[in-house]
Amino acid sequence: SQAPSAQTARRELDRLEQGHPDPSPIATTPPLPLEGPASLASPLALLKDADAILAQKRFPEAEKAYLQIVVRDPKSAQALQGLGLALSSQGKTEQAFLALDKALKLDPHLSMAQFTLAHLYYDQGFVDEAAHRMEALTKEAPNNGEYLHALALCYLDDTTRYLETEELLKRAVAREPKRAEYLRDMGKAEINLTHSADAENDYRQALALDPGNPDTQLALGSFLLDHQPTTPRLQEAERLLQAVTAKDPANADSLLGLGRVALSRSDIPSALAYLQKAVARNPNLAAGWYQLARAFDRAGDGTRAKDCRTAFQNITNYRRELSSAEESARARLKDPALRLKLARLYVQGGQNARAINQYQVYLNLAPADQAGQKELQNLTSRLQAEGQMPSMNALNGMLLASRKAH
Repeated sequence: SQAPSAQTARRELDRLEQGHPDPSPIATTPPLPLEGPASLASPLALLKDADAILAQKRFPEAEKAYLQIVVRDPKSAQALQGLGLALSSQGKTEQAFLALDKALKLDPHLSMAQFTLAHLYYDQGFVDEAAHRMEALTKEAPNNGEYLHALALCYLDDTTRYLETEELLKRAVAREPKRAEYLRDMGKAEINLTHSADAENDYRQALALDPGNPDTQLALGSFLLDHQPTTPRLQEAERLLQAVTAKDPANADSLLGLGRVALSRSDIPSALAYLQKAVARNPNLAAGWYQLARAFDRAGDGTRAKDCRTAFQNITNYRRELSSAEESARARLKDPALRLKLARLYVQGGQNARAINQYQVYLNLAPADQAGQKELQNLTSRLQAEGQMPSMNALNGMLLASRKAH
């Protein structure tokens, strides 16, 4: 099966239809009753203490401290916000979403809750919803560099917003010129606009600010392979990509880059080794299969080159078909055939939570379809047997909250 590209995955088009329940309440084990002086402390004092623990990044302790407050006062928006931040920092996405969503229902002006919730949406592939929330935050705080940067990331792959993305990043860099990640992402935006010289300058500035950052090393190394790949630039690219691979031997993108460097030198054995590792680490790396086909061609192995081209074409076709189905579903939200098609495509791409969600929506629209019910049952049975059944509470809750917000 072939998964969609990062750009496609970032365009979440699903919307829950009527019939889906509200998100489950926050599932937590009540903390032990307070004893001693803490039991007499005011809610404000407890909140201040919890905030101090959170600021020290003692996230499990902060979670417990905020829970003490929530047990006393379930409608404390500030405590729910802090609880959501602590949970999010521990990777507890589902619980974090529920806490933050409830906090914002109680107080829509909690900026940290909104910012963190936008990040959760972005990380789960709901880029449109993340952008919607960041647009509101940047209007409230137009000089906040972090907000400007986050909104720019939401726009980065949208071809209609390339200029707007660059402008947002320029504003972010103007406010915080020493933030290497802002400069690196500025470079990406400038590549989209074919401003190659500016992009290279920003990549180099970012690397100077944070010399060991693997994301920046990978960005500059890949850039040098694509722009004026002279011998000195190829050598520099190789050093950068090797540094990334030394830190993360499973990084498929750096392995792909090293394979390309080897191909440029006609070092076919090394190219094959790097590229085979790249597609083994990420079987959906279309560029990896394309370059591997080139390497097998030059090695005289036409059969394996053909197989690699087939893999490349399958991934490309899948992405095109998924993108088309998502665009159609956006235009015709209540078309059951499109929902079923999306569900099957998500199964093919291994996006199991989205597949289940689309089957659920489809069966709401076509409840009499026993074949569709059987497909969903078979999918969930298989995932349960393999221990891969995703939790649907956070996904369904995110979709429902998004629909209600609009």
